[in-house]
Amino acid sequence: MHLIYVSGSNPATDKALIAQIRRLPVGARLAEAANAADAITEVRKVAGAKIAILLSPTLGETDIVPLILDVRYEAKAVAVIGLGDGRRAFRLLVAGADAVLEVANGTLVHAEETIKRISVQAQPVALRERPSEADPQIASQGKLLSGLRKLSTFVSGRTTDDDLEMDNLAPPEAPTSRAGRAADSPQTRGRRSWAEGGARARCGRDRNRG
Repeated sequence: MHLIYVSGSNPATDKALIAQIRRLPVGARLAEAANAADAITEVRKVAGAKIAILLSPTLGETDIVPLILDVRYEAKAVAVIGLGDGRRAFRLLVAGADAVLEVANGTLVHAEETIKRISVQAQPVALRERPSEADPQIASQGKLLSGLRKLSTFVSGRTTDDDLEMDNLAPPEAPTSRAGRAADSPQTRGRRSWAEGGARARCGRDRNRG
């Protein structure tokens, strides 16, 4: 089984415990990680094997649950073993740990037996498949189709509806607006004045004849 030790807030304590684990036959394949992201990186290196994450006894209790969730989201069947005393053991199990390595006065208690038991129960770790990793071509086509659907909706749907709505909201043009503008133009006024003057002149000649 591959072991990955996630360090906490006390480097001296972690260093001493890591040294004890490395002396065990089951500790031959032990990697170290500073946080969940580092642990996931180490898991990816040995995916397909049995893997256990060891949580430092100095790891903050508020960090334990998010770390377990992050690791198990990316790697199915990964085992989690918490380290701590009796008071901490219950909280580790409630948080999702599969087992607890008891630490008494800085010394691991029955570590060999606990890790062996977890190794027998553990399953090979499988990484979560991401769409881009599983089939890049399908993922690319999916993005393209999604973009085309949005563009099609924008061009043929929403834009047309907006245009219609704006047309409905626009005030109707006065039917005589063009005629009124034409009647008020300088050229039209000039022609009207000339016609009126000619008509008055004809009327005057008719009266003189009479």
